Amino acid sequence: MQRREYLAGVVAASSLAIAGCGGSDSSGPTGVVEEFASALNDGDGERARSLYHQDSPGTPPQNIRQFESVEYSVENAETVDTDSGYSADEYDTVDEFQVVEAEISISGEVAGQEVDQSTTSRIIVAQNSDGEWKIWQGQQ
Repeated sequence: MQRREYLAGVVAASSLAIAGCGGSDSSGPTGVVEEFASALNDGDGERARSLYHQDSPGTPPQNIRQFESVEYSVENAETVDTDSGYSADEYDTVDEFQVVEAEISISGEVAGQEVDQSTTSRIIVAQNSDGEWKIWQGQQ
């Protein structure tokens, strides 16, 4: 039972990390989510961390090695008309917030067990003053 709970926790944490996940350019709200997943798949921690907004309350992954045996892909991502809970007026470095709903597939080996599942996550992204979209915070 503890192993099952651990696996569920890893999968949930992974989706939030994508939160967190593709391979297109990061020119829009959905693109940055897809680019983040691509960075995780490539094991490129520097690139993954660079996709987080400088003032983000979320924490970018520090140890990319934990994601090496798992493959991530964004099956579908779209902006949704939902309040992010943040106001761009409160931040000098944010022009706009958007919420991206992404269906994320996770497959691979976690704690010696094969995992193959999809989860839907909502990721808050922020457009900085340079017009770049960055990860702000993941939520489920």
